[in-house]
Amino acid sequence: MTHQNTVYEATVPVALFVAAVLDHPATVAGEDGQADCRAAGYPTRATLLDRLGSTACDADDACVAAGERSSSSAFLDEVPDALAFRGLRPVLYGSVHPLLGDTHEGVSHEALVAPHPPDRAPAAHHTPQ
Repeated sequence: MTHQNTVYEATVPVALFVAAVLDHPATVAGEDGQADCRAAGYPTRATLLDRLGSTACDADDACVAAGERSSSSAFLDEVPDALAFRGLRPVLYGSVHPLLGDTHEGVSHEALVAPHPPDRAPAAHHTPQ
């Protein structure tokens, strides 16, 4: 979805696709394709959540602030793809939120650190400004 911390034109449609398939039963399988994720490796669902979380970090407030320091205060105007991805946060949260209580520790952890709208960030990861 991103490369070297850069959000691209394809990031939004790919993130939407990943969010859409998160609840598909096939994503419960582990890396070796077993249906029982506890017997298998890390579930595909956790891997997809990890990718969403990494992508969210590439467009989070800290990245925008760094861009503004090195570019200009209109940084998001210069990178519309990052702005578009940031606008997806409520949609992505809607796909991720139901997975917070997943029985597999890897999935529930990745759901916790996946994209959240700024006003719904998990308390455990909230940093006072």
